[in-house]
Amino acid sequence: MIPTLAQMQQFRGRSEDLSRRLVKAGVPFVGLARDRIDFAEGTTQEAQDLGNSILTGWDWEAPYCPESVYMFQLRKAMRETLIVPGAPQYGDTLSALEAYIEAAEDADLADEFSAAEVRRDHQTVDGLALMFNWTDDNVDDLFRLAATK
Repeated sequence: MIPTLAQMQQFRGRSEDLSRRLVKAGVPFVGLARDRIDFAEGTTQEAQDLGNSILTGWDWEAPYCPESVYMFQLRKAMRETLIVPGAPQYGDTLSALEAYIEAAEDADLADEFSAAEVRRDHQTVDGLALMFNWTDDNVDDLFRLAATK
């Protein structure tokens, strides 16, 4: 059976998400398919096992996570999310984000979050995820929601 254009685009988007996840986990690879990862030469068995465990649990049907969203979209999405896990002193994620930016001594952080576009793979997003105990899936869901705003 020949896949439809929508199915091919869905696979491409989810394979890009999987690629980002593998890179973040430190798994070197040269190619991806639904049923396998072509690991880079010299990849340790430990890294291969990690990559294969990520692939095994991968949801190919989940919507694609955008690489970037506009800040106004991210702010709207954060207004709709629940209380931040691990940060009960804040009422919602938007308040938590703004308090985090205000408390940060790094001027680049404030510049990043006043920019028009926020990239999913930016280190600041990773820092927020760590601070607020967000999983990669939580951040992906936030970016998916933001893309609808």
